[in-house]
Amino acid sequence: MVTSRVPSSEDELFKRKFSDYISRFGRGSVTLTKQTITTNAAGRIKTSTPVTSTISGDLQFISYRERQYLGEGIANIGDGMFFCEASVDIDPNDEITVDSVIWKLTNQIEGELVGNSVIYQGWIAVRKEV
Repeated sequence: MVTSRVPSSEDELFKRKFSDYISRFGRGSVTLTKQTITTNAAGRIKTSTPVTSTISGDLQFISYRERQYLGEGIANIGDGMFFCEASVDIDPNDEITVDSVIWKLTNQIEGELVGNSVIYQGWIAVRKEV
């Protein structure tokens, strides 16, 4: 009989399952581009430096099934929904590159909370014109 076993909390179980989902069905080659901005004394942008990193995530296209996002006007047909782990630091207007296509992340639409932990995050992704 094992007496030192510590039961997994529900949120840790969901985090592991979501990580498993991303590793099986997502892409491990998504490039996240964040802008590091410095301002001058007047509050205007002095420099803007892109910082890139590779993350794992899943990009799905918005269809007529997502009536809530379409009805609220935060998404259009042809936009995408990008899902990744909650530990990834994403801000509005960050960009991701999937298969050489650049997408701008505009609105956070989901952040599943289980217990005291956020399990994953979802963003509306708008295809960036070249």
